[in-house]
Amino acid sequence: MADLLAVPLKKSSDVDIVKPLKNLIQSTYNTGDNNEDYSDAIEELARLRANAIWKVFEKSSLEVIYSYYDQLTSLATKVPPQELQIPFKWKDAFDKGSIFGGRMSLTVASLAYERVCVLFNVAALQSSLAAQQPLDTEDSLKLAAKLLQQAAGIFSYLKGNVLTAVHQEPTPDLSPDALHALAQLMLAQAQEVIAYKCIRDEMKEGMVSKVCAQCEELYAEAQRALQRDHLRALWDRDWIPHVQAKQAIFRGLSQFYQSAVCRERQAVGEEIARLQIAAELLQGAGAGPGAAGADVVREAGVRAARQLAAARRDNDFIYHERVPEPRSLEAVPRAPIAKPLPPPEHFSQPFKGTPRLARASHAPRTRLARASHAPRTRLARASHAPRTRLARASHASRTRLARASRGRKNLFARLVPLAVHQALQASGARRADLVNAEISKLREATQLLNSILASLNLPACLEGAGAAGALPDSIREKAAAVRAAGGLPALQALMAELPDLLQRNKDILDEAERMLREEREADEALRAQFGARWTRSESGALTEAFRANAAKYAQIIDNAVRADAIVQQKFLQHKESIALLSGSEGELRAGVPEAPEAAEARAGPASDADHLRRLRALMETVSGRTRGLGFDRSS
Repeated sequence: MADLLAVPLKKSSDVDIVKPLKNLIQSTYNTGDNNEDYSDAIEELARLRANAIWKVFEKSSLEVIYSYYDQLTSLATKVPPQELQIPFKWKDAFDKGSIFGGRMSLTVASLAYERVCVLFNVAALQSSLAAQQPLDTEDSLKLAAKLLQQAAGIFSYLKGNVLTAVHQEPTPDLSPDALHALAQLMLAQAQEVIAYKCIRDEMKEGMVSKVCAQCEELYAEAQRALQRDHLRALWDRDWIPHVQAKQAIFRGLSQFYQSAVCRERQAVGEEIARLQIAAELLQGAGAGPGAAGADVVREAGVRAARQLAAARRDNDFIYHERVPEPRSLEAVPRAPIAKPLPPPEHFSQPFKGTPRLARASHAPRTRLARASHAPRTRLARASHAPRTRLARASHASRTRLARASRGRKNLFARLVPLAVHQALQASGARRADLVNAEISKLREATQLLNSILASLNLPACLEGAGAAGALPDSIREKAAAVRAAGGLPALQALMAELPDLLQRNKDILDEAERMLREEREADEALRAQFGARWTRSESGALTEAFRANAAKYAQIIDNAVRADAIVQQKFLQHKESIALLSGSEGELRAGVPEAPEAAEARAGPASDADHLRRLRALMETVSGRTRGLGFDRSS
């Protein structure tokens, strides 16, 4: 069985996302037109996070973590990221204590940081599931290759985006160099699985040698990335020896299968040179630590030794070709089959429409899968293979997690995207500006109309154009309002109360200031008496707000005194007019002089009276229209 390396998962801590997210959505989106409650969706997201972070990581956990990541992606487009203050804390996936120089955990109040860490765990879980595949069936080989290519694509994507999302130094596992090393390792392992599939399918030796040569090159690149000075201490101690062994094995396999190509060309000397390299590298590799495909490697080593002996014998007795030095051999051509698969926009079933794991077994094939033209059945056939530790995990737990994940749709589908919400707000502000500009023009025109009417003594002239001795309607209405409020006696009673109310307010304020002053003096006396033993806070600091309020109210009283003087002056100035409006209609009629224009209008012909009535109706129409627009004509 192939011995693949799995990336450990990052660990997080529990955090309350319900209250901050609920407050943010309510403050940002809930307006008079939109008061939809998202409490259930937010609580469901919190439960989904708990499942994605704390549950046992197995095959069904992929759908759970896929679903949580998709919900985060959807939410990130609909809330202001800089305003969502949730402190997400994640530990380094390779945390072994403090021997490594970088920080072992990082807390960032950013939804983008949460997405980065969850996406890292998606790739890590994919690598774990690939490492647990038996790799002895068509479906398990294809699934492992696809998962590893997806993991490589995710790590490559994170390499270019993590610093933009975090805006500070990340944990060592999220550094661009570490992510590059992990991407190279996943890609090398994906090519390795493809190489085993080529060997299993008994493809032509030339094709197998090219695939193995590419695998050797990828493991060499992974080894260089893993061995960087600032990263060596990050990995498990057996990772680098494991990768070195894999590189040697696939160099041996590429030379072994390329020797068959030389044999077909009857290049015996080159065949012997390549078989010598293969036999040396593959001897004992099948049983060594970190060996991959033990049976395949062991069998290739035995065959290489046997074919080397036969080729030497034939060369000694028949061909007599010179055996070239290993360093003079041409490099084996490479066939890069495995490619990093960039992360899709959405992972989970409700966002894409088909189950993710079922899709993996018959998704668009890799070039190797198309070359072998072997369409297979679903992943379900793999269940007949010998069970691995993953397959023996709790069936009940897998069922619960998968069922819960399949039922989740986009929790925030009805939440307007942030860009759209901002566009709507900008549109509303622009609309309000246009309306205010038009209203301002109308108000200016109304003021011009009022000035013209005042110069013509309108509408007072029209109101007086009735029967002789009749009061204008406007005067009768104002007099009725004054009498309803109590008239002059009520106003005189209120004016008489002003001095008493003013004195009472002054007394209350003086008493409050006296109490504050006495309390401060007592505190100062006790502080002087006991010195350092008097540990109570100073009175001045404790009563600062009270003294500020007292000063504010003193200013209010001073303003009220000045306002009362103005009111008293206005009252005395208009007292006679108020008394006239408070009297009976007869007294009011006798006290109001008749306008000369009105007398002339009544003395004129009937057509003039009709014309005045039409003018009065027109005035009422203008006033009604301006009131309908939200302000009175007189404003």
